[in-house]
Amino acid sequence: MSITDIRYTKKEWESYLPALRTFSESTLKASYMVLVEGKSFAEVARDVGATRQTVHVGVKRTVARLEKHNAAQLVPVLVWVTKEQVKKVEKYAVSLGGQPDQ
Repeated sequence: MSITDIRYTKKEWESYLPALRTFSESTLKASYMVLVEGKSFAEVARDVGATRQTVHVGVKRTVARLEKHNAAQLVPVLVWVTKEQVKKVEKYAVSLGGQPDQ
């Protein structure tokens, strides 16, 4: 499957945002336009003032991150713990097969 064939619904995209929180706003905007709205790389490049290649690289990174999370069937979990507990909770999550936040 080509990167140009990949599409997500708005609901799917919103559920994936926690996995993409380290990405820049411009990468997220361009990726949304391609992956959800179905716009071409060239069209998005014109709209956001970037090169087609820059848009392609950003979308490719986004898809790779989503595929990694989907392949592992990971879902984000938010818990409130004390600062002292953070490392212990992260270590426990990894021991269960989770992946550290990136």
